Amino acid sequence: MDILRDNRKGALGCCGAVVILVVSILVLIFCAGTVEPIEYGLVYSKISKNIDTSAGVYEGGWYLIGPMSSFLSFPRT
Repeated sequence: MDILRDNRKGALGCCGAVVILVVSILVLIFCAGTVEPIEYGLVYSKISKNIDTSAGVYEGGWYLIGPMSSFLSFPRT
């Protein structure tokens, strides 16, 4: 019976770790935004419908901008 009890705890621990990993990946995906290398980007909040001027202007790359936000992109030229 001890072996069965130990395996159950191990299985629950593994399942919990997988759930935490999947949730973490989903949060990162939904909080990330990209700006192309030939563009500038401003952070736009979909909730308040405003541009976040305190964040400044972003150059090309991947950024964590938060959920419910996106980039408004403009050409660099």
